[in-house]
Amino acid sequence: MQKYESYKTTNIEWMDGIPADWNEIPLRKVFEDVKDINKNGDDLQMLSLVKDVGIIPYEERGNQGNKSSEKLEKYKIVKKGDFVINKMNAVIGSLGISGYNGLVSPVYYVLRNRDENKFVSRYFELIFKTRPVQKFLRTMAKGIMEIRESVEWVELKNMSLPLPSKDNQKAIVEYVNHIDKLTQDFIQQKEKYIELLKTYKQSKINELVTKGLNPNIEMKDSGIEWLGEIPQHWKVQRLKNIFRYCNRGETPNYVESSDIKVVNQATFSKGFFDEKDIRYHKGLCSKGKLQDGDLIMASTGGGVLGKVHIFNQGEGYMADSHVTIMRGSGPLVSRFFYYFFLTNYDLINGILSEGSTNQIELQREWLRDMPLAYPETNEMEDIVKEVEKFEDYIEEVIKHTRSQIELVQQYRQSLIYELVTGKRKP
Repeated sequence: MQKYESYKTTNIEWMDGIPADWNEIPLRKVFEDVKDINKNGDDLQMLSLVKDVGIIPYEERGNQGNKSSEKLEKYKIVKKGDFVINKMNAVIGSLGISGYNGLVSPVYYVLRNRDENKFVSRYFELIFKTRPVQKFLRTMAKGIMEIRESVEWVELKNMSLPLPSKDNQKAIVEYVNHIDKLTQDFIQQKEKYIELLKTYKQSKINELVTKGLNPNIEMKDSGIEWLGEIPQHWKVQRLKNIFRYCNRGETPNYVESSDIKVVNQATFSKGFFDEKDIRYHKGLCSKGKLQDGDLIMASTGGGVLGKVHIFNQGEGYMADSHVTIMRGSGPLVSRFFYYFFLTNYDLINGILSEGSTNQIELQREWLRDMPLAYPETNEMEDIVKEVEKFEDYIEEVIKHTRSQIELVQQYRQSLIYELVTGKRKP
């Protein structure tokens, strides 16, 4: 790491020193707080500020944040190059240089560079995106929640900032842009690798639960068009002959609290059992009562239909009427077919999609009559053990890959802080 030749003490509260040839400057002398209100109600492009992303067209933000008001005359006009800060979320880095002309929320500060011959706006944006600065902003914030701590301009404008020369500001920004490009390329490669691992995991697990462990075993035609060949000694039976119980849950009588928790599609369709928004049922519970080892399947709606989970949460749960319960001879059968349905989600979602309403639904009789192939118990147990071993291995590789991404992101943050504060040269 190449440092500057000498350093001096500083009055900047969140720093312990700056290069000797740097200066200090309050924010108000770099940026003007522009309050250009859209008084005429002009129909300009609506813009929004997204944490860690910056300014984007409002329609691109999806379901994040609050809806925009229809009263356009209350909004602030922003120009390309303006530095926009959400005063309610500045402490978590909700700010950015706008690449658009348009309108932003009146709770945003629209800051305009006072002298582009002296100040590079992007350099100051980088300062405000560092963790130490965000931590310092909390000392002047007022609010009741971490993500709703308002930073008022009367205090923000006097915040002291490090000021290197214009050439040095440009050099820092160019270096950070270079690092960002390398970081993004690295993350994209790793994310692509993770997706390939997930695809491989699905393919391998499907191979194990439909073809078995021995690649050299004699095969036979299963008689099932979408399944093809299976090991010669495997059986083919309809689902209703494998699972002694296959039925939808029941419509809950919702109450504020009770001893019976309701499992709906959202509870398990994300890939894990989520009780965050669990609701409760009052009254008797018959066909919807869940038992440990039950294989449950989301049965309504194209987005989740076919998602499966093995229920192991104990007593006091019922499935609602959008969830199908399959109960077999024991946990091994549930586990084996859980992996089958997990890796054949597209089959269920694409074929079993006939409903009496506008929503697509899983047809119970189609499912009950669905032909399935499976081995004897001992082989089934060996297959499940191999699948679990393989699944654990792949998940560990994915976890390690994600940790590499996190380390690179942390290094980038640290590097930016060192550059904008003069701890290292670009």
